[in-house]
Amino acid sequence: MQFSSESGDLPQISVGGVSSHCSFDDTERDEVCSKMVSNSSFPHKSSSLSHEQLAAPSSVLPLLVSFLTTHWVLLISISLIAFLLWRSLNFLTDKGFRFFRKFVTISVQFTGGISNSGSNADAGYHSLILWLAKHTKGSHSQKIAPKTVTSKRNEDGEDSDSDDENYRPSPDYEYVYRHTPTVGYGVNDAFYKGRWIRLSRSVISPTTKVCSTSQEILIITTFFWNKSLLSEIMELSKPKPKKKDNSKLVIYKAMVEELYWARMGGPKKKRPLKTLILDEQTVTRVVSDVHKFLDMESWYLERGIPYRRGYLLYGPPGCGKSSIVKAIAGELNYDICIFSLSQKLTDNALTELFNSAPEKSIILLEDIDAAFKSRDTDGATARETNLAFEGCSQSALTFMGLLNALDGVASADDGQLVFMTTNYPERLDPALVRPGRVDLKICVDYPSDAQIEGMFKKFYPEVDPESEMVGQFLKAIRGLDLGGQKVSMAMLQGLMVVYREDPKDAIDKCEEHFKEQFANCRLARDKCGLLYS
Repeated sequence: MQFSSESGDLPQISVGGVSSHCSFDDTERDEVCSKMVSNSSFPHKSSSLSHEQLAAPSSVLPLLVSFLTTHWVLLISISLIAFLLWRSLNFLTDKGFRFFRKFVTISVQFTGGISNSGSNADAGYHSLILWLAKHTKGSHSQKIAPKTVTSKRNEDGEDSDSDDENYRPSPDYEYVYRHTPTVGYGVNDAFYKGRWIRLSRSVISPTTKVCSTSQEILIITTFFWNKSLLSEIMELSKPKPKKKDNSKLVIYKAMVEELYWARMGGPKKKRPLKTLILDEQTVTRVVSDVHKFLDMESWYLERGIPYRRGYLLYGPPGCGKSSIVKAIAGELNYDICIFSLSQKLTDNALTELFNSAPEKSIILLEDIDAAFKSRDTDGATARETNLAFEGCSQSALTFMGLLNALDGVASADDGQLVFMTTNYPERLDPALVRPGRVDLKICVDYPSDAQIEGMFKKFYPEVDPESEMVGQFLKAIRGLDLGGQKVSMAMLQGLMVVYREDPKDAIDKCEEHFKEQFANCRLARDKCGLLYS
């Protein structure tokens, strides 16, 4: 319905296409219009439709289909243009970043190893991480780990602590949990001296079953005009060498899975050679040979001989073989690397550890006879002679792997000293003790008369060295009725520790003491099911 009126004309009403002219007042006009609307076929009830009905799919879907069929070319064109713009933007952004990295920034990459046990296999890389976390401002993280500290203060007034996570503290030390700042993994934007740097740290998982050390990569990026900044960081972050206490030596143990050497506790006091109560000729012979070898490097090189030396100390247990090695290390100002062949070891791992031993150190292989039987032994199987400990340990080391580590193509030839000890030299394979692998064999036997007297004088300095008591002690030891068993230096020391207050008790009660000791040893062996001849 339309209602229209023009100036000076009669009102005109149109309903359903029928129009008419009316001439009446406003009240009558409204009534007429109402009747015309009610009697017309105009769908007036549609005005009462709800919003839900208007929005029904049956009414919207045809409109949508009609729009798509009419404007599909336009829609495809818009989508294609948007896709091209997106790809162009990505291309320009990538080119822009490459240009930025190539001509505006400069980067330096560092690699280092962190063992799965948490130890730091690379001191230089570890020092760089700690230095960056301490001297730069940015998005760093915190590492919480146990550390050994002491309540005592050093000369500078700071806590005297150990940076070695494998350090075993003395009773003066205690474990505490300390928050250590570190560079977080991922991308970290930081600032050093007010200048921007980016630290990108990532981990490369170990690729071999033997090596469980995770290799990490750290990339430091900054603007090319800050190139001197990178040089400064590399110089300042170098690990500072600790002043070595010449009165002490360090004992290392082989970390087989991580393929590096870790300190065993703190530095140990050296044992002077003069404190060894051993046969003088034996000690002098070993020390003289070692000194001559260390002075003959050029002689070895000129003749094409691998510059390394092997020693075999053999004899009964407790007679001083390990003491000789420790005293020689102190005399040379060397450290000691202790190797256990019963660990989870492979041939390649053994060679790698031999080559990576700390500089100026002695490699010590104790009880080497327990690892491999001689191949000349009657009834020995290939498994017994080829695999360490007859294949009963977790070690996968082979006999040939041990030989190659000692003097193979890949073995160390930088003046390495290797000491092997055994209680049963007859059990060793001839190939293991041939020259080139074992260059000098030294017997460390049961104590002589001079050693027994020297031990007594050392423990009882208050006794006159010329008194009869010294001779009485020697006579008492030599007259022991122990069923053919002999007393070692370690057993003599144990006797004098027990009777340290009274030398007369040591003389009078020595037989009773040693019989008890041997009886305890037999009892322990029987319980373990071990039979020794």
